[in-house]
Amino acid sequence: GVFDGHGGRGVSRFAAKQLPALIRETEAFRKGDYVAALEQGFLRVDERLREPAGRREVEVLDLPDADSPVRPVAVPRRMLQQMLGSRSVAT
Repeated sequence: GVFDGHGGRGVSRFAAKQLPALIRETEAFRKGDYVAALEQGFLRVDERLREPAGRREVEVLDLPDADSPVRPVAVPRRMLQQMLGSRSVAT
């Protein structure tokens, strides 16, 4: 699977939360084969996403954050230019 947000932010958050421990649990990690450990960890995340508990967790992680704005926030171009530098903002 691809855990870059194509499945929604809940999937990305689930992978970020689960992946480190799942990698460390692999035999490959203990042997120092980190490439194999990474591959096995991602495959295990994919397996967990198919489990009912994993799907429920994704639903919760996909909910809006309590402190996030309900609507998009508009930032005036001039303020963006001041914050980022005038070359960083396309006109």
